[in-house]
Amino acid sequence: MKQRRLPTFWQSNLIQETQVLVLLILLFAASGGWALTELRKRYIALYRAEAKKIELALSEQLQQARVQLAHFAELSESQRNLQTARLLADFSDLYEIDPQLRITRIIKSLPRSQVFPGFTLSRSALASDLLQTPSATDISPVLRGFEDSRASIYIVHKRPGGLLLGRMNLESLQRFLRQSSATTQTPVLLIPRDGSVLLASNTSLRIPAFPIHETPPNQAVREPLSLAGQNWIPILTSAHSVGATIVTLVPTKELADEQSAIVMLLVIASVGSGTLVALKTLRMRRQFSQPIAELADSMRNLRSSATDGEPEIAMASFSELETIQLAFQAMAREIREREQQLRLRATVDELTGLLTRRELLEQLQELLNHPERHRPGEGLAVLFSDLDRFKEINDGLGHAAGDLVLRSVAERIRQVIHSDDLAGRMGGDEMVVVLRSVADLDAAVAVAETIAAAISRPIRGDAMEAMITASIGVAFAMPAEGVDALIARADIAMYEAKQAGRARVIRID
Repeated sequence: MKQRRLPTFWQSNLIQETQVLVLLILLFAASGGWALTELRKRYIALYRAEAKKIELALSEQLQQARVQLAHFAELSESQRNLQTARLLADFSDLYEIDPQLRITRIIKSLPRSQVFPGFTLSRSALASDLLQTPSATDISPVLRGFEDSRASIYIVHKRPGGLLLGRMNLESLQRFLRQSSATTQTPVLLIPRDGSVLLASNTSLRIPAFPIHETPPNQAVREPLSLAGQNWIPILTSAHSVGATIVTLVPTKELADEQSAIVMLLVIASVGSGTLVALKTLRMRRQFSQPIAELADSMRNLRSSATDGEPEIAMASFSELETIQLAFQAMAREIREREQQLRLRATVDELTGLLTRRELLEQLQELLNHPERHRPGEGLAVLFSDLDRFKEINDGLGHAAGDLVLRSVAERIRQVIHSDDLAGRMGGDEMVVVLRSVADLDAAVAVAETIAAAISRPIRGDAMEAMITASIGVAFAMPAEGVDALIARADIAMYEAKQAGRARVIRID
């Protein structure tokens, strides 16, 4: 048998160290991936918060303008002229409109405005989006003003007999967007429903439109895009107050630089760990594995010299290892011997050498299930024997004599039956013989009578002689008959032999 070659210690250690290194690199990769993900989340969260501030500032400005317009509507005609100057900061245009959406009076307007008294708004986007709503006061979404096509937000106030319409001046919002963009270094766009860019904090990007698809319910992060030679991450924030979307373009360069630094740190840590593992393995091989290998060579040389007749030389430095190896070898031999003994005890009766009850019944079951047993001359028969007055021998001569009788009876049974027949001890002085190839019941009875004659011969031992007879019941296996039924029939026949006067063979049909 070819002996399996085991790896050397340093090879095994190298494999283990490599496995640890791989796990360590995987841990680095997992932690690095988590760090990169968290960095991106926090990076995006920072700019999300800035976008929310813009939306909040816009809402506050609109609410302030709404309150001013409502207050202006409550003033008398004489008071309005005094209050008009206070509205200049929030409204660029102010009109009175009749129920047919015609401008009846221009209270305030910018130069070059394209509206005039009598101008109708019935076909404008403002009419469909704002003036037909049932609310008493409302704010339009961001749209292009009908006065000069500039970004506009209209606030309407319903009053008896008509409407008061104010157009907000978005220059302050434009300045706010520029200041916010300068602080965070992120361009900010204000996009209405049609996707056109009405306000932008950085006009150098020259973005005429931005695809919105649908207004996000709160905030959404889009895939990075390239503009003006840079990559940006768009963050879309809903400005519910004006029905528009605030798009914050987050530059990816700073994020990419930080991610590259993390990746580089992970690479350095992985390479450094690998280098340390390699140096440690080489050092262990030089200081530990190589001396052991040299000692192993010396042991092999000593073994060769011993086979040539030279005395065996003990290696004192490693005698402990040799002792452990020899102890394990002795233990393995002892375990194998015990397993063989246990296996033998499970199948063979320790006193008589016959099969145990369990082993006999299992083999008989296999014979009954064998398809060839129904051939002529291949029948099965069971001989159930019980020694007559065996208790008297145990009580009169002692258990040692009883054991001698059982061993002698078992040996005589083995001498009578064929080598392929089965013989087993059922317990006590009951023994069963299974004839595997008998022609009929008569042939089985003839074998049983031969066994009974052999048993009845005197049994001699040390200073003792015993006479014993046996009562034997014979049953021939019937088709489809089970083990229990066949044994039971032979047992019944044996009891009939006992009742008929013992020392005889009884058959059962």
